Parts: sequence; C-alpha cells; structure tokens
Amino acid sequence: MRSRFIFVGLVSFVFLLMSGHLRAQAEELPNVALVPHASGGYAPDSVLVKFKPSANASQKARARGLVNAASRRGYGIVKNLEKLKLKPNQSVSRAVNRLSRLPFVEYAEPDYLVQAATNDQYYGLVYAIENTGQSINGTTGVADADMDVVEAWSIQTGDPNLIIAVIDEGVQWDHPDLANNMWRNPGEFAGNGIDDDGNGFVDDVYGYDFYSNDGDPMDEGGHGTHVAGTICADTNNSIGIAGVVHQCKIMALRFLGPQGGSTSDGIASLDYAVQMGATISNNSWGGGGFSQALYDSIAAARDADHIFLAAAGNGGSDGIGDNNDSGPHYPSNYNLPNVVSVAATDNRDQIAGFSNYGAVSVDIGAPGVDIASTYINDGYIWNSGTS
Repeated sequence: MRSRFIFVGLVSFVFLLMSGHLRAQAEELPNVALVPHASGGYAPDSVLVKFKPSANASQKARARGLVNAASRRGYGIVKNLEKLKLKPNQSVSRAVNRLSRLPFVEYAEPDYLVQAATNDQYYGLVYAIENTGQSINGTTGVADADMDVVEAWSIQTGDPNLIIAVIDEGVQWDHPDLANNMWRNPGEFAGNGIDDDGNGFVDDVYGYDFYSNDGDPMDEGGHGTHVAGTICADTNNSIGIAGVVHQCKIMALRFLGPQGGSTSDGIASLDYAVQMGATISNNSWGGGGFSQALYDSIAAARDADHIFLAAAGNGGSDGIGDNNDSGPHYPSNYNLPNVVSVAATDNRDQIAGFSNYGAVSVDIGAPGVDIASTYINDGYIWNSGTS
C-alpha cells in the first residue's frame, strides 16, 4: 500500500477527510484547541452519585425515586458509584441538591461534558525519536532534542503483552499501520451478537464504544487514530510511520463523538480498561469542573497499578498555553500519583506556545509540535498538541 502524508496547517479534523493530494495553508483553516465542552456544562439528563458504604438497598432505591431516575448504571472500579438517568424534564441541579442532602450519600454531581483535544496539528515521528537538527515544517531543530527513543530501543522495544488503552474518539482498528498492534479480546467472537466472555459487553473485540453503546469503537473523527499511531504504529513493516513503542496492544475505547462526551462514559471507559487488563491509558481530552467521581475512578485504577496519562491542555480560545497551577485543567490536574500530566515541546526542546504548563501540576514535556501519525481512511497527517 502506498504511504501518504497530508501536510496541513492548524486544522479541524473535518477538513482532513480528503485525498493525499490535499495542500492547505494554515490561515485557511480554523484553530481548534483543547477546551471545556462548547456548552460549558453537563449532560441534561443524568447525574453521578456515590453512596456511603453503609447505604442499604432500600436507601439507594429511595434516592433514585427522589430524583425520578429512569435507570441506573454502576461501576466496578468505584464501589457504590452510580450514574442515574433522569426522566424527561427533570432538573439536574435540583437532583444533585436533593441527593447531596441525604445522609447516606457521599456526594452527587453533574455528569460534566468534555471534548477531545483537537488542536493536535502534527504528531511527529522523526525528530521525536531521533533529532539530528533536521528542519521540521520550516523550523531547524536542535540535535538530540528528542526522547532518546533510539537509545531506549537498544534496551527494550516494547512488550506484545502490554495493553495500552486509548480513551478517545475510538481507533481505526483496521488501519494497515495499526492492525497488527491492536488488542483483541480473546474471549469474544465478532458479529454474533453474544457476550461470549460474560464481561457485560457484546462483540467487544477491539474494545468498546461507550458513546454509541456498541462493540465497535471505530474512529470517526481521526484524533484517537492519530494518538494510537504515535504510541504504537507498526514498525519495520515498510509503510507509514513507526510508533514510539514497537510492540504493544492498543485497546480502542470510544467515549467522544462529534459533540464531545460525558464524564460518566469516560469513567465507563476507564472501568473497562482496568477490567480487561490495560495497565496504561492515554487520555487526550479535557473539560468540565472537578469531578469527584472521575477522581475516585482514577484513584481506584491506581490501586490496580494502572497509569493514567493525561494531556496538560492546549490553552484557551486565544491559543496560548495557560498555567495549570493557577487554573486547574482536568483530568490532568487530579493530584494522584498515577496521573502523568504531559505538556508539549517542539524540535528545539522548547515548550510549545499553545501548551499548558505548571511547575506543580504538569509532570513532563514531550514532543507535540509537528507530529506525523496515522489517520482515518488509512491515512496519515501532521498535527500538534499536548495529546
């Protein structure tokens, strides 16, 4: 298969679903940043509630009835945490207030909306792995301003048993540069409409789609596929790019759609990742306020020896990076030992102008300017961002 790269400027992913002959100037296309959901709010028909360990079945039923909950969903990763789906025309704020006053409720909160970090312009390969001072997109690099990946490869190129969950917009799991490194659920058979392994999910062969509630986490936006390729694109296969890790298994988990996604579905994705053996998850998304439920979920994942990688954020609408120490960005700002908050650097080892930062809240910087990686429709693009 012929490899192709689409060289573009700051772009919306919508503009990249075109042939390999596309050429565009940066000023022609919009700049899309990692920001809270456009609505600035929360799901209009659901809340998250955590009951105290002492709460009995009768008390829980009373709480659900108090807010006219139409249905509920529990989580294995945090005991006694539930998502309550409200009946039509119910007030989320009123439901949260009523639940919070109950003596057997630990906390209740809105189901905050978040969206993908879609300012990611180039997910570069060459200088990130070995920077010899070459020019990248018109900028001459500084030799060795890279991640010393080549040096690391002399010791370890990865582990085929390592499962890394990409919690995002999904992954094009049949991309020719990703297919060999996709995780496959050994207990599931595709397309038979049966939960073969009894894990509660039907046809979850490559992961799960919590946005559409089905077993096919196919990427429709491109962001998750780009992230997946950066992590573990197939190497030494004569096409495309090489991932930082030669050998691993990418678990595809979709909870973001065209309009973003909800905290509850993000928790469900993390819950699934831990349940099915992923020891690392990549979380290139952000938005909403502090969520105790998400905090508890990540903390519980820590207890399962799970590392939660989080994009530090791409600043606000001005495209200039913000200080996360003074203005928290979630989930990267959760103060937990298994959260690794990552800023973006360029090929001169300088922090990117769009990248959030913070002496206390941001842990590490990594190449995030002019990064080439896989994309939907078997393609490849360049992108930039803290993702």
